[in-house]
Amino acid sequence: MTTFTKVSGLATRPHPPQKELPAALAVVNLRDFAIVDLPRIEYVIEGMLPRGYVTLLGGHGGAGKSFLGLVLLAHVASGQSWAGLNVAQGRAVYISLEDSANVVVRRLRKIAETYRLDIGAIELNLVVVDGTISDGVLATVIDSYGAKAFTPTAAFEELRKVCVGASLIVIDNASDAFDGNENDRRSVRAFMRLLARLARENDAAVVLLAHIDKHAAKYGAAGNTYSGSTAWHNSARSRLALIAGHDGTIELRHEKNNHGKLAAPVELRWNADGVLVPGMASTRATTGRDVVRDATDDAGVLAALRAAQIAGQDVIANRMGSNTAQIMLSTFADLPEVLRGSRGRNRFWAAVDRLTKDKRAALEQFQNSNRKSRTRLVLTSAPHSTPPYTPSESGALGCAPLSPALHSTAAQSGAGEVHR
Repeated sequence: MTTFTKVSGLATRPHPPQKELPAALAVVNLRDFAIVDLPRIEYVIEGMLPRGYVTLLGGHGGAGKSFLGLVLLAHVASGQSWAGLNVAQGRAVYISLEDSANVVVRRLRKIAETYRLDIGAIELNLVVVDGTISDGVLATVIDSYGAKAFTPTAAFEELRKVCVGASLIVIDNASDAFDGNENDRRSVRAFMRLLARLARENDAAVVLLAHIDKHAAKYGAAGNTYSGSTAWHNSARSRLALIAGHDGTIELRHEKNNHGKLAAPVELRWNADGVLVPGMASTRATTGRDVVRDATDDAGVLAALRAAQIAGQDVIANRMGSNTAQIMLSTFADLPEVLRGSRGRNRFWAAVDRLTKDKRAALEQFQNSNRKSRTRLVLTSAPHSTPPYTPSESGALGCAPLSPALHSTAAQSGAGEVHR
């Protein structure tokens, strides 16, 4: 039976029960904080893209941020090091809200050819989502009689499903993904937190591409190169910027890293095929001395790998962590001293990349003693040769359509393009 209360002699209806709101703040238990084991910050690309967090990658129009995003995704999908940095192989997702499927696939084909990446690994591990055919906005701000409400869209919920299990997620770009005022601090912060949730859910590095102002794009601005509210700067745990040089080079600068030291700048150039590549790789002429050094390094890795297989040891193909292939092979005298430790790391992995490209070594899936799936580096009997890659061998990239808002790519190459 409903009860009423008396107020000034009048019967009034009872107030509806109040909903209990979730706590906005939580007190952290600091017991044993000095000795408890805390999870280490892991990176998808060494020192630059931390797992579980959002990284901003900015550049002026035409600087190549979209192209660079695809380069990084392709290297993660294939598990190959980039610009001397270790790369953790994994599932990669690219959502294009600015360029059509044709443009994206054409770029991806050029990238695979230039860097000689594993086409099969890219087809298996990279998902490209086309958000240009309709409104692919991921979040919007609804203004109802002056009260603003930040709301994720249906497209974001679709993207969450696509990104399950991803290691790297690149969103191209901020102005198309966020349907709100870039100067509204509250809305920007809510959007960045939405992307941070996507990163945490998958233990993935989320990279948001963003435009930077013209002056900063040319001269830099003391690490403050993004337009709009400072919430863009403050909410990202890692920030990268493409800065145009006076000599035609483009420098990738690491402007912020809340979890460690800044990575060294990477000099980039557009090569003759219109692909963004590390400057040294695009300009260094191959000399006889380089060829001899590379051949010696390759032979050293092969010798150590052969010794490991004779000893019955699986060489796990980890590039990062405490049990990498380099560390394991360093236990064998066959591995040259110049390929050991931090000083020899880049040369070691460059040799591994050459050996796997030339099919003198291979990555092989197996189950360890705990019946867990692992990847190991093994010798092959293939001769020193690399079959040429042709577009007809690649097939279409992507997956089945998702919805009118988001579609995976399944496109053929076409005419020229403008760098993004």
